[in-house]
Amino acid sequence: MKRSLIVLPALLVAGLCLVSCVTRHEHEPAPPPPPPLPAWIHNPKPNDSVNMYRVGSATGEPTVAQAREAAYQDALRQISRSIMTEAAGTAAGRGGDAVPLAGAEVMPGCSYVVSRPAGYEAWVQVSFPLTEKRRVVESLRR
Repeated sequence: MKRSLIVLPALLVAGLCLVSCVTRHEHEPAPPPPPPLPAWIHNPKPNDSVNMYRVGSATGEPTVAQAREAAYQDALRQISRSIMTEAAGTAAGRGGDAVPLAGAEVMPGCSYVVSRPAGYEAWVQVSFPLTEKRRVVESLRR
């Protein structure tokens, strides 16, 4: 009797483990995690003697093209704010006025889009020539 009280729970535990192992494999595997973000997103290229650089981002966009465009527009907003701040001070940099940004370009290899359940996320790194920046700053100061 004592022996059956010890053996029976042990058999039940072994059976539960076996059932657990079998049913675990019947479930759909979790989707693989997305690949890590490119280094330029977290460590954007710093401004140099030729260009200024900004990384724009977008989330929840319905298509890849719209996500890239929204990220590009975000980078342009950042560049505009920087120019407005330089031209007229900190308060002006907070405003919503955009300045014309001829020459802004997405850097080669610096566009990244990820599909998420809520839509597409995108990042782009944009360069803007400092000569054009100086021209815009001077025109705003006048």
